[in-house]
Formats: sequence, C-alpha cells, structure tokens
Amino acid sequence: VRLGIGKSMAYAYTDPEASEELSVARAAALTTPAAPAMAEYFASRAGGVFVALPGATGDCPMVLTADVVREHGEAVAVALETLTGKAIAPAARTKARKEIDEAICALAALRGHFGEGDQ
Repeated sequence: VRLGIGKSMAYAYTDPEASEELSVARAAALTTPAAPAMAEYFASRAGGVFVALPGATGDCPMVLTADVVREHGEAVAVALETLTGKAIAPAARTKARKEIDEAICALAALRGHFGEGDQ
C-alpha cells in the first residue's frame, strides 16, 4: 500500500529471476525509524554504519557526556580483551560490535542534545 503498487509487482521485486527493480524513491518510502534496513544497507555499501539518533532523553549534557565516556570505556575494554586472543571467536566479535554500537549510540544521544544547524 505504501508503494502504491499491487501484490504481484511487490513479489516481483523480491524475485531474483525477475527484471523488476525497486527504485530509490520506493526504498525510501519503506524506510522508517522502525524499519531502517535500507539505511543500514546503503550505509554498509558506502563503507559506513547507520546509527539512528535516539529520541530526546531530557537528560542534561553532563549526564549524556558521562554516558558517552562510560560506554566508550566499556567498548574499548571489550575490544582489547577480544584482540588479545590469537583468533577472534564469533561470540567475542559479536560482543565487541555490540559494545561499540552502544558507545556510538551514546555519542549520538549527546549530539541530539545540540540539535541541527546553527540556531
């Protein structure tokens, strides 16, 4: 419904044998804060990572900064622990990635406090 197309066209987009392709405009129409898969995909293709900015927490900048420092410390500690082994186990890699993502989100929350543009 959101794309303004019928079911057969929607199914054609998911068929690797079909020549139909989803336009960027339609991919954008499917992207929401609850469904960021396309943003994550495009960020990955561009060599980056998509991290949604969290909603306003109402916390003061000092509390947000304390969260950033704490999360950063935890991420660095887990990364260093993971790297001390000869081979990185998949579970350790997942844990390190999770901690790094949490640190990025904490920093994004602090950034959100400062809003957009020059005001």
